[in-house]
Amino acid sequence: MDRGNGRLMTRTGLLALVCGLGIGLSEASAQSIGGGPRPTGVQRMEAPPTSQALVNALAAPFLTAQEAKERRVFHGMWEAGDLDSVEMRARAALLVGAIDHESLFDPAAAIEDRAEASMLRGEIREALSMLEGAPGFRAIRIRTQAHELLGDYDGAMLASDPLVRTMRDERLETAPDLVEAARVFMIRARIDGRAASEYHEIIAMLRRAQEEVDRLYWPAVFTQAQLLYEKDNRAEAGQALMETLTLNPRCGAAWHMLGMLSVDSLDIDQVENVALTMDANLELEPPPEEEGEDEKQDAEPAFESYMGDLITARGFMRLSMPDRAIEALEPSLERYPKMRELLATAAAAHATNFDYETTDEILAGLAELSPGSALGPFYVGRALSEARQYAKSAEYLEAATERQPNWSEPWIELGLMELQSGRDTEALTALRRATELDEFNIRARNSRTLLEELVTYDTLESEHFRIRYRPGIDEIMARDMLEPLDVIHENVASVYGWEPEDKTVLELMPDHEWFGVRIAGMPAIHTIAAATGPVIAMEAPKIGKQGLYSGPYDWPRVVQHEYVHTITLGRAANRLPLWYTEACAVDLESPVRDWQRWQLITSALENDGLHDFDGISLAFTRPKTRFDRPLAYAQGQWMLEYMMEIGGRDATLQLLDLYAEGVLESEAFERVFGITTDRFLEDFKEWGYKDARAHGMLIEPSVRDMLLEISLDDPENTDGVQAMLAELGIDRADAVEKLEGVALDQFEVTLAEPTPEVVEELLEQYPDHPDLLQMKIEYTVFERGGRVDDSMVPLLEHYARVRPVDPLPHRHLARLYLESDDKSRAIEHLEFLDAREQSSPSYAIELARRYAAISEWDRAWAKISRATQISPFDAGHRELAATVALRRGDYASAERHIVALTELEPQHELHQKRLEAVRRKMSGEG
Repeated sequence: MDRGNGRLMTRTGLLALVCGLGIGLSEASAQSIGGGPRPTGVQRMEAPPTSQALVNALAAPFLTAQEAKERRVFHGMWEAGDLDSVEMRARAALLVGAIDHESLFDPAAAIEDRAEASMLRGEIREALSMLEGAPGFRAIRIRTQAHELLGDYDGAMLASDPLVRTMRDERLETAPDLVEAARVFMIRARIDGRAASEYHEIIAMLRRAQEEVDRLYWPAVFTQAQLLYEKDNRAEAGQALMETLTLNPRCGAAWHMLGMLSVDSLDIDQVENVALTMDANLELEPPPEEEGEDEKQDAEPAFESYMGDLITARGFMRLSMPDRAIEALEPSLERYPKMRELLATAAAAHATNFDYETTDEILAGLAELSPGSALGPFYVGRALSEARQYAKSAEYLEAATERQPNWSEPWIELGLMELQSGRDTEALTALRRATELDEFNIRARNSRTLLEELVTYDTLESEHFRIRYRPGIDEIMARDMLEPLDVIHENVASVYGWEPEDKTVLELMPDHEWFGVRIAGMPAIHTIAAATGPVIAMEAPKIGKQGLYSGPYDWPRVVQHEYVHTITLGRAANRLPLWYTEACAVDLESPVRDWQRWQLITSALENDGLHDFDGISLAFTRPKTRFDRPLAYAQGQWMLEYMMEIGGRDATLQLLDLYAEGVLESEAFERVFGITTDRFLEDFKEWGYKDARAHGMLIEPSVRDMLLEISLDDPENTDGVQAMLAELGIDRADAVEKLEGVALDQFEVTLAEPTPEVVEELLEQYPDHPDLLQMKIEYTVFERGGRVDDSMVPLLEHYARVRPVDPLPHRHLARLYLESDDKSRAIEHLEFLDAREQSSPSYAIELARRYAAISEWDRAWAKISRATQISPFDAGHRELAATVALRRGDYASAERHIVALTELEPQHELHQKRLEAVRRKMSGEG
């Protein structure tokens, strides 16, 4: 069964993508993606601690030697010498997933074990032949499962009928019978659509098996995990899997499902570790006792699990790397060419590689093996939905529902896919059918509830958008969105030269919980807006209960970001690398980069912490640190800026078109820029230093180098410095450069403190150094109790010139001037701050007041309009907006804001009187 170590390269390649997050891949790690040694950090995942009750049971003194051995094998805890018979080896092999172990072909093995292994290998008719006439619930379950895999649903129901009849006449007493019966009922539910009516009966059987009959019977716990996973109850499924592993640390099926949970949550490093654990578990005999623990952990497994290949392939598909997924499946497909799940997964991988010809060839072969099975089209449709290929996804998912109309999963995926694509009528039809078949699936139930909520929403339309909103107070915001949305369309479509065939649907969700259900089918989600292509969903920027409402935010900026996704994904046929569509979106959401992003990207550049091309997309979906995702947003836009520097906007559009053709990223970069992605990153970093310095960042020498220079010349450090330089073999002339990263205190050398006096001395030598000027500002403000005065203006303006991206001097100057007699001097600094503000209307409000004070009514109007966009439900802002509109003679806008006031504060009669007065003016009566 030894397959060598070749496939380990693909497995470790998956984790190599993760190992590079935040620090860039080392050369060795980068090589391992396509071959080479396993990267550091790849290791098997440890099972949770063994249940103490199990430990006690295995050590029970009343057990015979044979009974103790059988228990150890059943619980996956066999010892050297336990697998001393064909029967024991076959049990162990089936347990860990070594389904082609020689013992499982030996007539001395239990017929059920041999038949189940045959069925899992895809040799289904052979399995049925073996079990012909075999008694017992397990034999019935295997026959039922085999017929289901063949797509012979009538045969499956007939095969299970004897069990159903037995249950009518007898009370099941053993845990194995209860669990096998539950598994049969789960299959029957998929076939005849009685999941809702039989769910409670299945749960009751499993609980009775575990709680009343045998608390250590791990198959009862694992089958509960299977059932919970089917219902999209991932949290409780995960808990049940961990409990299973406390009772059987080698259960291959439990590890496989744990890997699938990791795929679903994009926990790719855990996917890899789980796969390697399954590989290692295929070694039935324990390693020699003399082998140390470190050697055991580091040893490469001699075998590779087909279940590990399945989750590895799914992981690569979720990372939009279908070619790697196809490669990951090859060895298992060679060994098990009839295994239905492998074939279905391979078809899905080719589909996400946009090779529909190969996809359909595989599905045709699968249909010959299992003529009525829906598995293949379901896997393909689900994968295409994840890849946002909605039209093709619908074809395959609809085919799956036609083949197996009572199986809820294809209906659920079809409904969720149609929901994301904006086809709500089709989505509701599918989800209603799904919840009729399985009312206990959480995502399906939540999404159906959402769609039935959306049916009650009102709609407003602009030239390019269709806004849906809950009737009531949200209409205030929806009305205000019409004109800005069409401006957003022009901003984006004019840059990318593409626009949707139909109006983009914008769904204004009333709160965060409804928004979460809209996007993910679950109420908890960590964002405020999202685009699925033809649909943009966002939550209304309301103030209220934390967790339920987002609070104010700059929705035009957010929607422009999301609309860039709609446009770029549309032009690129939804085939964009994630980082690239985010880079395009960040680039157009605002003309300026804020201070936080400048600090983030320059720190990452200086510390060799920029993402590489593999890591940057993964950082959005599975960040390793709290900095990974914001760095990915900022770095992607910076990379796009560099692309436009070297190739112009046309180069970025050429990339979109190549991606639309299915060209891989590495080839697309070579065709557009004439260089590899590795060379692009090297050139980008070199340019990045120049760009940073042009904006007052990463200025040399650094403050640390200046302080180190002082320290090296400090007489108190003379002995320590001489000893340090001698030990390190460094000349004094280049000591500052070569001592970077060296801990000085180990040589009893003290780094000089940047005291105000030291900073002043250094400024005499480096008068324009922004770090020194910043430190001087901070010292001075601190000495003055946090206040600034006119004497500091030259210093603040000097710093603003040499580091034009830092808001610090503008905050101080704005505050200073707002407290002065001439408050208009604060305007330029308030404008700087407002251009970078995303979640507060405070700067815009103050600017509106300042412009109004000098009768600059058009500018006052622009700023108060921005304030009402950021916080549209604030009556005070609406009051000021109506006042400014009246001063401009813009009665229509005044009317709009006063109407909003009558809805926000219906108890105030004054609003209605003002509204009537404005309308008289508009009609010429006033």
